[in-house]
Amino acid sequence: MSLKQGQIDKILGAIGNIYTLYSGSPNVSVTGTLNETVLQSVTVPANVLGNGGSIIVIPLWQMTNSINTKTMRTRFGGALIEDIPATTSAGLQHLTMLYNTAINAQVSFNVSNNSGLGLSTLAPVTFNVDTSIDQVLSFSGLLTNIGETIALKGLYVGLIPWTN
Repeated sequence: MSLKQGQIDKILGAIGNIYTLYSGSPNVSVTGTLNETVLQSVTVPANVLGNGGSIIVIPLWQMTNSINTKTMRTRFGGALIEDIPATTSAGLQHLTMLYNTAINAQVSFNVSNNSGLGLSTLAPVTFNVDTSIDQVLSFSGLLTNIGETIALKGLYVGLIPWTN
């Protein structure tokens, strides 16, 4: 999805509103490969995050319930913001917030926390993605057994624009 300048202006003028970049049931999966496979991509338009905007990410994953590791990943502008391994689980839904602290700097909860909320012994992580240009938020799966499956069953990506 690509936004036109008029749409971006409307987003930036909507103080306190959350803009939905994607909401749906992609129902896409990976099986038969040991390579990381992108299942869904969402474009975050240039300049809408400014110096203080945020991205809300809520994916719903389904995977083969076995002792083998299945890894769900999210990348923003190529930077790894989530890396969640799972074994003996059949599903996962979690929340991640990515905060722009400058046009080219972000902070988020640590990348390996399954819920995105709560306490952690790991510090928040920082990224340096230039949000003055369009950036891609991608969701991928990585298997350790080609006979198993990771599926992205649902996804919400919201944008809280910078309003200062």
